[in-house]
Amino acid sequence: MRSLAQIAGSVLGRTMLNIAQAVEADIPLIQAAAAESWRVTYATVFSSAFIEDFLSSAYGTTALRRSISSERSFFVVVKEHDHIVGFCQIGQGDSRYAGGFQLFRIYVIPSHWRRGVGQDLLARAEAWVLEQGGRGDCCYVHGLNEVGKGFYLKNGFLHVPEQDIEGEWYLWKDLAK
Repeated sequence: MRSLAQIAGSVLGRTMLNIAQAVEADIPLIQAAAAESWRVTYATVFSSAFIEDFLSSAYGTTALRRSISSERSFFVVVKEHDHIVGFCQIGQGDSRYAGGFQLFRIYVIPSHWRRGVGQDLLARAEAWVLEQGGRGDCCYVHGLNEVGKGFYLKNGFLHVPEQDIEGEWYLWKDLAK
């Protein structure tokens, strides 16, 4: 597990990343990053009307305010200049496996894919899980989201097909290893 200093600073020669806990002032920037990410990631999976409705609901100001202030989860963002290029929320959730933590969302804007931003966000989120006494975390990813599935598998998650729900892959990562 990388240290917070490694995650926040230059890792393997990459540009300095500013990873910070999300605050209410970040909401418009999170909304912009979510919209950009969702519109590209799910363009061939969902209709544009579905995507816009989902963004309005899941990334509405009230929903994000609740997520950011939740004591049961940890919400972090990556800023580059005055823009959020990625964000992640993890928290107490699924109890089907020992650990009971769930990665609720992790998105990086497409121009920053394959630059390590997602890995750094995930590392910081999973460090928080370990600090909370968790042993692992799970997540769901749409079965047609090839970018997401590839990311999770590359970063140590295992697909547990018997736990899939309605086209969503269920993935589990054991952090105790």
